[in-house]
Amino acid sequence: MHDLPDLLGGHERVGGPVEKRLRAVEAVVYPELLLIFLGFWTALGKKFVHPPCNIPTSMYLCVMQVPDTRERILQQMFLNIRRYGFQGLRADKVLEDMDITKGALYHYFPNKQAIGTAVIDEILQPEYLRFYRELERWEGHPVDKLQEHLQFLSARATDEDVALGCPLNNLIQEMSPIEEAFRLRMQAIVDRIHTAVAGALRRGQGAGQVRNDVNPEQVAQFFFAGIEGAYSIAKVKRNAAAFCSNMALLGRFLDTLRA
Repeated sequence: MHDLPDLLGGHERVGGPVEKRLRAVEAVVYPELLLIFLGFWTALGKKFVHPPCNIPTSMYLCVMQVPDTRERILQQMFLNIRRYGFQGLRADKVLEDMDITKGALYHYFPNKQAIGTAVIDEILQPEYLRFYRELERWEGHPVDKLQEHLQFLSARATDEDVALGCPLNNLIQEMSPIEEAFRLRMQAIVDRIHTAVAGALRRGQGAGQVRNDVNPEQVAQFFFAGIEGAYSIAKVKRNAAAFCSNMALLGRFLDTLRA
């Protein structure tokens, strides 16, 4: 890099006003150019695990706020599957609406089955098991916790939402007969739900909170079947009130389990 006096034809005194102005420009322009470069690098789908040692943390965090391309694609694929079913998924149409190339899709998902597998493992499983993992750690009355979940589902139900049905139940009904890999993954989710509910009820029996004549395994199956059946009825009616009514009835059934 040339010294500033050379660039000025040797006439500017080092440390003079012109040099100071140029140094001020350097202090602003160089970080901005670096930020643009890092943003472009991230947009290509590459991420830094750690910020370069000479880049301020605030600048690094700004760059890392660029949305993850794979996550964006997966979320849009999930929404499309929920509306049109897995067999009705048009990945090319989803990409067109997102202004993303097919090359980016194939980079993350080599085929359609990979999309379905990722939807189950990364969206459906965490979403559906979130409450049941809490239930496994719950130390209070199991009926209270189960009723709390039913109230939560009712509170967020809308006509538009229930008209699309339960995402997990939709995929179970559509794909279990024809795609074994999907079926096994979804069965694992359902089995975990049944195990969590049955375990909570058994702990309740041990604590004297749940009647001893209750069969925890049977109730666990009935509990989840009641939720999914309520979604199916509400879907065909396109009526959230129908769903909420069945949740309230299921909640009253749970009261009969108390010791």
